[in-house]
Amino acid sequence: MPSQKRKANGHVCECFKAHETKDECEKQALVNEREDCGAKHRAITAQVILYSETVEVLAGNEDKQTFIVHRDLLALHSAYFLDLFKDKGRGVDKQILISMKPSLFADFVSWVYFGEFLKVENDALEGAASVDDLWEWGRVFKAPAFQNFCMDDCRAYCKSSDTNPTKNPWPFINGIKQMYSTTPKESQLRKLAVNSLSYKNPLHKYRKGSAAWKEWKALLTGQDSQEAWINDLREDFSLEAGKDWKKIPPWDDQHRNDYMEKEIALEDRWDAQILARPIAAIKSAALAKTDVRSIIEWAHLQRGVKSEQE
Repeated sequence: MPSQKRKANGHVCECFKAHETKDECEKQALVNEREDCGAKHRAITAQVILYSETVEVLAGNEDKQTFIVHRDLLALHSAYFLDLFKDKGRGVDKQILISMKPSLFADFVSWVYFGEFLKVENDALEGAASVDDLWEWGRVFKAPAFQNFCMDDCRAYCKSSDTNPTKNPWPFINGIKQMYSTTPKESQLRKLAVNSLSYKNPLHKYRKGSAAWKEWKALLTGQDSQEAWINDLREDFSLEAGKDWKKIPPWDDQHRNDYMEKEIALEDRWDAQILARPIAAIKSAALAKTDVRSIIEWAHLQRGVKSEQE
């Protein structure tokens, strides 16, 4: 049987997928990594919610909507909620107010539980148009893993513009405005936006003098604006315009790490959450098999011990 691991061009595929290039192997490895992370995310969720108390989160401004969420799960994924619960103390206040739009918080809660955005028929919640806002809320919530999930979603849309630019155009002016106006200076989302403009410069794409060219020209050049984000965009664009991307789009997986926030692996964050409790009591109850929570948490803490001994 012909080898499916070695191709005629000399590339050795370590994935056993008959990939012809190293780039294909790296993309497959990224897909595998994401699937593995998603499985770990859901497995940890299933264990944490067994013993966690719930809290009421009232999201919105005038028309607030109530969400019932497991307290320890929120604290596990968000340093903002972790700090909030530390300040309030367990059981002191089980109702939290946030100004986040309810439909956006629904997406965040869905990610907290399942590692995915909430899927509703026909995108009824308009989540696909709100990823920029979700990324920014991830920053507010001090949840870098959520920000990176949102960033990958943004990059996926950018990639789709390469194959279907009519349905999914990129960059488009309202998208750039949204990414700059909702996030702070030097944010990773702004970085992706300005790099996209550098790679596909709209002042070169559209015919000079056309309506689209004039709209982009007014946004990217001109006198100082009263809007700080516009001035930031113009400054960033002037620095990045003309960069040689060597035909590799800024949203390609080769550049992925350029836009990622530093995050701690979920299993390590759970370690820290567990170790906030008296470790001797957890071990004692786990070994005596008298407490389900302790058994689960001790098993997690010991996950690497057996393999090391073997």
